[in-house]
Amino acid sequence: MIKRLKLLPLLILSVLCLGLGYGLASGSLPVGVQLPFLPAARAATSDAVATKAKAKEPDPAPGLTLSTKERVVTLADPQQLRYLKTEVVLEFELSKDQKPASGDAYKKAQDELAKELAPVMPAIEDAITTELAKRTAADIATSSGKERLKADLLDRLNRLPLERQITNVYFTQFIIQ
Repeated sequence: MIKRLKLLPLLILSVLCLGLGYGLASGSLPVGVQLPFLPAARAATSDAVATKAKAKEPDPAPGLTLSTKERVVTLADPQQLRYLKTEVVLEFELSKDQKPASGDAYKKAQDELAKELAPVMPAIEDAITTELAKRTAADIATSSGKERLKADLLDRLNRLPLERQITNVYFTQFIIQ
């Protein structure tokens, strides 16, 4: 009986080795088992690295930003008065002949953009205020709510008669009270 008990661990080890050997030979290991020296595991790892590299591709050249005035808006909450204090920054695409600039050249390009947009700034400001005032505090309290608001602002602002496309909307201030 004692000899049989001594053989039991050896038998279990043998079965595990046979199973692992079969898995190696057939290329199908149990779910969740990956051995890095197998070609299939290397391919899966290289796919994961390629996916991460695609996710980290640099964004296109940043455009010109224009900061709108700080505003306090009454939100559409029916039960109580709620307010949103925010400042919105709009990013505009570069014109075809413009290249990304920095320093003084960037500041000069921003000033030119402000002059270009001066006739439509009241419409831009109104569109922002109107879109913000449609929301309730619950609508914009979560990060997904803020992202939805940014997308709606982008859509609404790009329907205005602008010479340049708005590529992004940023909140530099966002306080709900």
